[in-house]
Amino acid sequence: MSILPNEELIKLTSGELKQQLFSVPIHRVKLLYFTKNNPPTHISRASKSIEIKISASIGGLPLNDENVELLFKENPYLQGLSEEQFMEYIKNNVEVKVNDYTLEEDEPSMIFLSLPIEKPKSVVENKFNLNNTPNYLEFSPVQRWEYFKMLEDLSKPYSRDIVLVYLYCLERRLLEKEAYTIATNEIISLVNYNKFLQDQDYLIKILIFVTIKWNDSYFIKLLLKELNKYPINRYSLMIKYHLKISLKAEDLFVLVQQTPNINKRYLKENSDLYFNVLENTFEEFFGSKEYHFYNEFDKEEIPLSYFNPFQNYSKSLSEEIATFKIYDFVYFNTFQQIIISFHTTVHARIKEYKRKNRAKSK
Repeated sequence: MSILPNEELIKLTSGELKQQLFSVPIHRVKLLYFTKNNPPTHISRASKSIEIKISASIGGLPLNDENVELLFKENPYLQGLSEEQFMEYIKNNVEVKVNDYTLEEDEPSMIFLSLPIEKPKSVVENKFNLNNTPNYLEFSPVQRWEYFKMLEDLSKPYSRDIVLVYLYCLERRLLEKEAYTIATNEIISLVNYNKFLQDQDYLIKILIFVTIKWNDSYFIKLLLKELNKYPINRYSLMIKYHLKISLKAEDLFVLVQQTPNINKRYLKENSDLYFNVLENTFEEFFGSKEYHFYNEFDKEEIPLSYFNPFQNYSKSLSEEIATFKIYDFVYFNTFQQIIISFHTTVHARIKEYKRKNRAKSK
């Protein structure tokens, strides 16, 4: 059963919006940003906003995500209440506190409670005009209705515009310790069912951000699973360094292919031969069956690159993560020179192998 977050939000909503919110799962409603202020004339001039939170006690338990199910298990009669009866129950049992705070003026996911929503009268009316930077404020009433319909069930594809607006909201929640787990799982659901998010490295970048910021073992496993789907690249190098994961022969094989301005003649002529020689050279060159590159360098000498994986274009969010940077081995000359030196050794051995074969055939 889905419930509204609190009495204050119930008071501020009416008509279609109230009905739609009652259909959205509680954990999802609590991720959204609401404001009771009137919408600005321009999106960049959105003024003070509020996030509505519960500070409640029912039987000594706070009414939060962890206790919602418990609440209904212990009070099964709640499931049979009408909307009016349920609101009365909340009113009598929940102490509500509304925390005012300032959110950046151009936050695109901000829901203005005063804006109308309207059920589409036809399929044609339901079509969206794609906007590179969509926002809730500029949605039509029909688009707002569709936005809340999406929030009921994420397990199917939706219009790019409404997906992005929810994504903007979720990305901001990734910065909050109490919300990043739910927000990340919501993002995973959106990526799974919306192809335009799969055509880029979006999920990998988000998981990198969560892994580094929160060091969450569950999302670390998910990230490594995603990275293993692709050859080693800039992002997997950075994560392997962060998590102290060694490089293997197959990793160096890919890195050599990605290295510019080196002689790849033998690699192009016979990649199988090149890999065999590389594999046989690996342990001798690095002194181990794996290259423990995370122990090789001083952190201070590895270049740092600004890393913003977010779609959200809010200025405040960009400023908040402006200090978030990653170790970037693509621009680390010392590391690149080791790859080149290793390739030069492999190349020389193939050259010698070919010379001996030619001598035998004479």
